[in-house]
Amino acid sequence: MMKKRWFIAVFAVIIIFSAGMMVGAASSDPGSNADPLVTKSYVDQKLQDVEKESGYKSVTLSKGRKLVCDSGAMVIVISGKAKTTGAMSDVTDGISLASGKAVSINHNYLVTKNGTGVKASKSCKVFVMGGYSLK
Repeated sequence: MMKKRWFIAVFAVIIIFSAGMMVGAASSDPGSNADPLVTKSYVDQKLQDVEKESGYKSVTLSKGRKLVCDSGAMVIVISGKAKTTGAMSDVTDGISLASGKAVSINHNYLVTKNGTGVKASKSCKVFVMGGYSLK
C-alpha cells in the first residue's frame, strides 16, 4: 500500500511540473529569451523593421562582390566575411581600419572617402546608410 501511495505522489508531482512547463512555454513571447527559436519570416520582418526605423538598407553580397560607398556612408556587416576596399573608421571601437583588413561583425563603419567600401570574402549581409553602388 505504501508503494502505491509513493507512486501516486511522484506521478502527481510530474503532472503538475509538466503542466507548469506548458503554461510557461505558452505564455512566452516568440523570439524572447524564454522562447528563442524563430522562423525565417520572423527574422526577415525584423530586418525590414530595422530598415524602416533606422534608415539602413539591407544588402546581400555574394563572394567577390563589392559595396562601393559615397563619403559619409555608414556600413555594418551583420553576417558573413568582408574586407575593406579602402581606409574606413570603425566607429564602434574608435579606430581606423586600413584597406584590405577584415571588418568585424556588427561594428559600425564610417566611409571617409568616395569609392571606399567592403568586398565580400564570402557571402555576407550588410546594412548600409547613405549612397552606394554594387560591383
